[in-house]
Amino acid sequence: MSAFYNGSGAAMGWLTSATSQATTAGFAVQAAVYEKNRQIRYCTGYKWY
Repeated sequence: MSAFYNGSGAAMGWLTSATSQATTAGFAVQAAVYEKNRQIRYCTGYKWY
């Protein structure tokens, strides 16, 4: 798990990639907003092939 923090109201982004020699049906990325140890909200993005 990775954590990124840049303060209230800040926007952050990242680039990533993945490869597989096996047949890949898709990928998912999930991001969440926390206050200390409490999860406030989350979202998940899917890319199916």
